[in-house]
Amino acid sequence: MELKFYNIVNDELRSSTDFEKVIDPRTEEALWDVPIASVQDLEDAVAAASNAFPAWSQTTVAERQAVLVKMSDVLTQNSKILQDIVMKETGKSVSCSSLLVE
Repeated sequence: MELKFYNIVNDELRSSTDFEKVIDPRTEEALWDVPIASVQDLEDAVAAASNAFPAWSQTTVAERQAVLVKMSDVLTQNSKILQDIVMKETGKSVSCSSLLVE
């Protein structure tokens, strides 16, 4: 499974010059690299959240529910790949990892 991971800051995919290798604890196989966020990434993310909060705080419960339902739909549509990632990263079996995505 070839995966590429990014940090997401203010709707922008960001890579990094620093990465950490994820290892399957069952096989000790190197799986994929994950980017390490920089201090600038963190500062930009905090600024984006601060800028978004005034508008978000004015949304209605129904609007927030709609956002959460969309997020749930995307997670459900991708549950198999998420389950595979969890299994490899944690070394857990299908039965244990399926509890995490149901």
